Amino acid sequence: MFFPLLEALLQKNREICKLRINEHKLSGGDPVSIYKSLLTYASQHALSDHANMNAVIFSDCLVNLLQASRDKNAGNWDEKLIEYGIDYFCTIPIEPIDTTPLKPSRKEAKVASIADLEESFDQNDINVVMESVRDLLTLMDNKRYFMEITFRIALKKNPHCLILASAISRAIEIMGWQNNFTPFLIYHLIVRLHNEKTTFSFSKRDTETTNVFEQCLGKVRSIGDLLFLAASFRTYHESKILAAQLLPMIRMRLNEYFGSKRDADHVIENKQSTMDSIVRDSCFLDLSSVKGIEALRSKNPFAV
Repeated sequence: MFFPLLEALLQKNREICKLRINEHKLSGGDPVSIYKSLLTYASQHALSDHANMNAVIFSDCLVNLLQASRDKNAGNWDEKLIEYGIDYFCTIPIEPIDTTPLKPSRKEAKVASIADLEESFDQNDINVVMESVRDLLTLMDNKRYFMEITFRIALKKNPHCLILASAISRAIEIMGWQNNFTPFLIYHLIVRLHNEKTTFSFSKRDTETTNVFEQCLGKVRSIGDLLFLAASFRTYHESKILAAQLLPMIRMRLNEYFGSKRDADHVIENKQSTMDSIVRDSCFLDLSSVKGIEALRSKNPFAV
């Protein structure tokens, strides 16, 4: 199915985008198709664009708030939220995605392990990585297992990688694994993970800290800190199959990331952009069950 909003986004026509959303709203259409259009478009954000915030991460935050707003306001849309999102999406460069390398093929698929996939990321050939991903997705019944494998890989890289993996995991929950556009998201994630060459080494010793998220709250100083904490929190609680491996990795990663930061006891009164506000509020929503989140919220805006 090709969504009308997605077509308008690809044309980068703001007015038609807003018209399509209004038509959809007036017809009583399911808002999920709007979310799917935004996420599909975001997955085509040009990999070479480092000037703008990753569109998948931003669209995840935007959709998160749109869903919460509809639930709170008896199904009414937050017009300002979605209009800002449309304006942003129409400015970013996009590029076509060829997901053919991910197309399932039981005839060609080889039995692959977690180690095989992780080792493929150490090579400089993205085609080798795509083959490993294709084989895993073709042969495994539980696709959730695949996402947890990507969490494990992302945790060993730049914090931005876990933020992206967590955002894409939530996006796929909305898209569904059988959706024709879901491979766009997988492709986007795999290429980004492959392109990130920095690595983090985990020690064998993990001191379990039950309130690690509460401890980190006081050291959050920026939107980037907040994004990483929220993504870690979601990953921590969503991991089931590989929980025994992932939970200590998340604790160690958070302790390393925030360990060198001093408690943020004051805030520089910098004016935040609309995008920062959307990302911030989405993170606060994700972290709403963490003790101490209200104290952090009162420190808005963050020093950057």
